[in-house]
Amino acid sequence: FQEGKYMKGDPPFGYKLVDKKLELHEENSEWVKKIFEWYDNGKSSWEIRSELFKEDVKPPRFKRTQNPWFTSETIVKILQNKNYIGIDVYGDLTNESPVIVDKNIFNSVQKKFDMNRGQTNKKTREYLLKGIIKCSDGKPMSCLGVKKSRKNPLYSCGHRDKVYKGR
Repeated sequence: FQEGKYMKGDPPFGYKLVDKKLELHEENSEWVKKIFEWYDNGKSSWEIRSELFKEDVKPPRFKRTQNPWFTSETIVKILQNKNYIGIDVYGDLTNESPVIVDKNIFNSVQKKFDMNRGQTNKKTREYLLKGIIKCSDGKPMSCLGVKKSRKNPLYSCGHRDKVYKGR
């Protein structure tokens, strides 16, 4: 690694290995730029995934898996990989790699990740007994919400919900 060689197995999407060193893959590095631009402009990882599929861009390990789709997890990993701004990290060591993405776009994408991190579904209404009534095992009951067909909210034991969902 200290000699400038890439030590983490397959190269990241957008690069190729030449003498165990990262070099730009001409075609795929352009797709990496587009992925960052699309996300920075508000497209979700699912929308980016669809765009790549429409353009017949194969994922990095296509030959091994025969899956023509990028997974959304792969898109997220690409968007968080510091190799694209020229920083190759291996344990505590850092090295340089060819730059594909401008640092400003990379930092903008990271800010969007930070803003989206930890978001949960926003509650649209408060339920009177939520957190007060408990199941027979002592855990709080969850509210399943209100339907038009009934007047009051329906509460259920959390462990029953899991059984119902097939877990």
